[in-house]
Amino acid sequence: MEELILRLQENNLIDFNGNIILVFYENGSQQIVDQQTFQIFFGDCTDMTSYACMSGSHTFMWGDPPVEYTMTALQLGYQGYFDQWKPLGILI
Repeated sequence: MEELILRLQENNLIDFNGNIILVFYENGSQQIVDQQTFQIFFGDCTDMTSYACMSGSHTFMWGDPPVEYTMTALQLGYQGYFDQWKPLGILI
């Protein structure tokens, strides 16, 4: 995850609290995800800079009590961001 965070920082997609910025809105607000939540969803990916791995299926524990889920990046709502990150060289 460290390499992914460095690449996101290089593209000004990490805010001052260390959150991953997903969207910049015209009114100046942002849609963000904290690194811990992102790690939960995509932590099973052996290379978080790989577009193929990040776009694939991920198994993770979520909720209280924790329940195991398996979902794709599309189902999780992140595929569009990954598609934007690929031409920027964040994902390869």
